[in-house]
Amino acid sequence: MSASILGPLRNSEEQAQASPFAAAPIVETSQDDAFLSKPKTAYAKGRNIHISPRKLRMVAPLVTGLTVPDAMIQCEMSPKKACRIAARIINAARANAIHNFGMKKENLVIHSIRVSNGFMKYHKRIDIRARGKTGMKKKYRAHCRVTVEEVADPKHYADGRKRRSIKVIQDTGPKDKRNEVVPAPPKYWVQPNWVRV
Repeated sequence: MSASILGPLRNSEEQAQASPFAAAPIVETSQDDAFLSKPKTAYAKGRNIHISPRKLRMVAPLVTGLTVPDAMIQCEMSPKKACRIAARIINAARANAIHNFGMKKENLVIHSIRVSNGFMKYHKRIDIRARGKTGMKKKYRAHCRVTVEEVADPKHYADGRKRRSIKVIQDTGPKDKRNEVVPAPPKYWVQPNWVRV
């Protein structure tokens, strides 16, 4: 190449200063800067879960916005199969946040739960019907993605509003202060007077 196309050649010191690959100066950061620089969210996915997306979506409003321990309690207390599945994915997202990103487990909050249809919308299975006929069963699958977020104060939002939390109800025993045994209702059914015998 000719020097006329590139212009005058620089000396080596000028090239070293202009090089984009030169080492950047080390800047000391405080703890606040380190908190702002690291990622604040982590997620976990469940793919092709053997449950319909409609049933799994019913769990999302139950736990969104709760802290991770409160969300696990909410899932344990619910009789739904979808809550057991969501609890496994929440636990995986919590482990990812702690192990991969060094987040504090007491500051984790459920940011969002996204549920979508599985890889195939549904699998077809034969449904045996009466009179020698057959129908078609649809076995649905679902994908679920749980995102947890690290916040400074898990009990309040950034603008000061109080976060949603679960209420722990203490069992105080019978309402009667004398601790008398309340008689059980009769186990037999009393016929109304209008029923003919």
